Amino acid sequence: MNISQVIPERISAIDWQRVTKDMNEKGYALVAQFLPAQYCEEIIGKYDDSDLYRKTITMERHSFGLGEYKYFKYPLPDVIQTIRRAIYRNLVPVANTWMKMLNMERLIFFLNEPDDDFTGGEFVLTQQTPRAQSKAIVLRPQKGDMLIITTNFRPIKGSKGYYRAQMRHGVSEVHDGERHTLGIIFHDALS
Repeated sequence: MNISQVIPERISAIDWQRVTKDMNEKGYALVAQFLPAQYCEEIIGKYDDSDLYRKTITMERHSFGLGEYKYFKYPLPDVIQTIRRAIYRNLVPVANTWMKMLNMERLIFFLNEPDDDFTGGEFVLTQQTPRAQSKAIVLRPQKGDMLIITTNFRPIKGSKGYYRAQMRHGVSEVHDGERHTLGIIFHDALS
């Protein structure tokens, strides 16, 4: 089965009501086992092909931690463009609800299996709420899982209406092995 058949079937099987509820209540939603292992391996296999990327960010240079990330050139690879296009319309209602308070969401796909391919490297979200202690959320998604996050703020209902809670994301130290993820940003996606 090719990507143009697999991805739309998997997207239509997602419980979007649960995703919306999780986004609104927690600031993130995890969809387990979304991306088939063969696509994870295919994306990892292309990581060293410099012809596919327009920019590489070395994280140490910007005090972001250790490692690097790359931005694909346009047009995006078929698997990424198919996912981006198909999921975007399901995230628009959440984004529209949050429009006054935040940037668009980002998807992160986990391409390696924790404990098999690497140790450490947990995904960390930090919610910074005004006049309250920050809240850390530590996740260990498995290979092929899809995580939907906001990259800036999320609305939280307080006693006087909604306010912004700042959201940050990062990765704990990878102790050994290699950890690969695929991030898809929607700020320039077409509806």
